[in-house]
Amino acid sequence: MKKLLLLFSFLITLQNVFGQIRPTYFPTLESNRPKGDRYLYYRIYATSTSLHPNNAAEFEASFVNNANYRSSGYVRLIGNAGNLNTSSSNTVNLLNWLNSSELTTAINNATPYSGYTGDGFSMAISGYFIPKQTGTYTFSIEGDDAVDLYINNILVAHHYGPHGTHDIGSHFGTINLIAGKRYTFRARMNEGAGGEGLRLFWKKPSESSGAIWYQDFEEISGDQALSNGLVFSVDPSNWYTFPKHGTTVYDLEQNATGTMGGNIVYDSLTAGGVFRFDGTADYVDFGKTPNNFPTGDISVFLWVRPTTLTVSWNIFLTKWFTDNAGNGGYPDFHYGLYPIGSSLYQNLYTTSQYDLFGATALTNNTWYQLGFTISGGNMQMYMNGQKDGASRTNSRTNYTQSNLWLGDARANLLGLIGNIGSVLIYNRGITADEVLQNFNATKHRYGFSN
Repeated sequence: MKKLLLLFSFLITLQNVFGQIRPTYFPTLESNRPKGDRYLYYRIYATSTSLHPNNAAEFEASFVNNANYRSSGYVRLIGNAGNLNTSSSNTVNLLNWLNSSELTTAINNATPYSGYTGDGFSMAISGYFIPKQTGTYTFSIEGDDAVDLYINNILVAHHYGPHGTHDIGSHFGTINLIAGKRYTFRARMNEGAGGEGLRLFWKKPSESSGAIWYQDFEEISGDQALSNGLVFSVDPSNWYTFPKHGTTVYDLEQNATGTMGGNIVYDSLTAGGVFRFDGTADYVDFGKTPNNFPTGDISVFLWVRPTTLTVSWNIFLTKWFTDNAGNGGYPDFHYGLYPIGSSLYQNLYTTSQYDLFGATALTNNTWYQLGFTISGGNMQMYMNGQKDGASRTNSRTNYTQSNLWLGDARANLLGLIGNIGSVLIYNRGITADEVLQNFNATKHRYGFSN
């Protein structure tokens, strides 16, 4: 026993000695590689050739706003995987260009909008940043004229007013990030007249003391969900879905465009960006015929946070009615929360089955990913990546006469009081493993820690 104690004491001493000389360690998540798809969204706005934003608020209010919007797209960043574009190189892509010809090459469009001359425009670029390392990241953004960068709605680096494109590292900022966590990403630039450009580079924590800036596209993503069969994707945190202005909401799959009605409020401080509904005729109307909408098998998933659960209807997604007065007759599906006694559960009506409930009661002020799949004549509900109740026989009919609403436009029934985040619709029944994969890809934004 005495020998064991002596050996244990020796090992502790040895650990302390080596612990004092270990190098700085930056936890690395190499499995990020399949997470970053190297795509980003962009939106281009026609703005003044002589005026420039002097601060972030002015940039948003007078430059990248709904009135100035002209065109948008979704492009893959050009380059190899891994560490790219040292400060001495110039591989042209959406985050690294030095004249209007390079920009149009980066977006694969020589005429971004009618009347485009290379002067008098602004651009917002959005997606997600998924760090490979935990620690302090350093970002540098340079451009002609004004530029700024936000990570999770935090202003990280910028310069405003009339400005030339300075060397990488002239304007930089830092932010602490966690490996593998998905953060919203938004860069903006403004061009008056004359020269133009945008250069955005960064350093991982392990590179912070080095002289070279990089672009690692494996840390960049424009898509947060499985893409196979995805036909409708709305994410309020992504500026391509909602640029924080006006009443137009864009489907990231470009199959539908919606119009906001009622008293919907955009909340940029919750989960990176969500819509807030007050329960009284709040809706986004995507019309009667979204392109490529599922005609048979379907999967529907969305993040929901009720703030006041009423012992009545709490509808958050429906394709049932023909107009905003709530005239029916063409039911497809009708999805919300409904009471059993004093508790509320997810509730689904379809063409063939009415009043189907989930098995788990919901509470106020809690985020849930709710969803269902209908495939091969069977329906399965899910909550937070897990099955919520048993599989049941079910089917639906895709009537083109009924509108697709996020929320509920009718004034005589109660819609959801609370928040709605990202929404996904597939033209197939995704599997239980795929449901869990999508949940894990997005859960950190909504307060789930593991």
